[in-house]
Amino acid sequence: MNTKIIFAGIGGVGGYFGGMAAKRYAEDTNVSVYFIARGENLRQIRESGLCVTKGEQTFTAQPKLTTDKPEEIGTADFIVVCTKSYGLNTIVEQLKPCIGKQTVIVPLLNGADITERIKALLPDTTVWQGCVYIVSSLSVPGKVETTGNVQSLFFGSDGIEDERLPRFEMLLKDAGIDAHYSRNIKRIVWEKFIFISTTATLTCYYDSDFSNIIGDEAKREMLLDLIDEAETVARAADAGVEKDMKSDIVGRLKMLPAGATSSMHRDFRARKNTELSSLTGTIVRLSKEYGISTPRYDTVYSALREKTKDEE
Repeated sequence: MNTKIIFAGIGGVGGYFGGMAAKRYAEDTNVSVYFIARGENLRQIRESGLCVTKGEQTFTAQPKLTTDKPEEIGTADFIVVCTKSYGLNTIVEQLKPCIGKQTVIVPLLNGADITERIKALLPDTTVWQGCVYIVSSLSVPGKVETTGNVQSLFFGSDGIEDERLPRFEMLLKDAGIDAHYSRNIKRIVWEKFIFISTTATLTCYYDSDFSNIIGDEAKREMLLDLIDEAETVARAADAGVEKDMKSDIVGRLKMLPAGATSSMHRDFRARKNTELSSLTGTIVRLSKEYGISTPRYDTVYSALREKTKDEE
């Protein structure tokens, strides 16, 4: 039986992981990899394949099909969703022709509530949780560049035993992907969310890269305050986050290359749609639901919302 894997959204995340999978299974008769892309990116991949640069290594991957019409693919076994969080409702609607009874959706979007949002739209579909650690971007249409030494993918479904979980891990690992099936995926997703929420929020607030945030005493203190507030919300959400993440987050930032920043910061600078609501607003919204005080998040979120309005 042929296993169909769709990567929906071929940007930095979908391009790297989808590219790795497409390269490995290009000649495989048992596994087929498909891309859902759009615009100039779609045209370039169709014409020349997807060019992926990882450090000093570059390869070109050609999936079985790249399309902006999911109905051309048919029912898939696994759909890896890699779009921005603000495009979630749109991509879920587009993917419906590819979803059958045995289809599993694996979201790799930034956010703490992505799986719940998809389940609300597709109540009869299996939706796992997932997240990635990677510094990667679509440099130009058809070309993805990743930097740093971490390109890890985590997924799972807490409390659920499903033979497809280890099978999917095997498919990814066989493609050279640093993939991890976790039985504590909610904790991992929340730990990633705290990392990306606090750092993306501050890179936008200060219009600074990661190294500037941790190199400036006042900005670093603001980061530590945001981490405290996010951890408090995570504990209220019963996410299983028990460790103090301050040293972990600062340590991760120190390992990133000079000039590295968040994708939300890049979008702010380019005056594109941003994930502000998902990455910053979620903490503010949940804090109100749980009756928790988050004064730093409230201040920063309000300022960034005003900034967004000014640029509209």
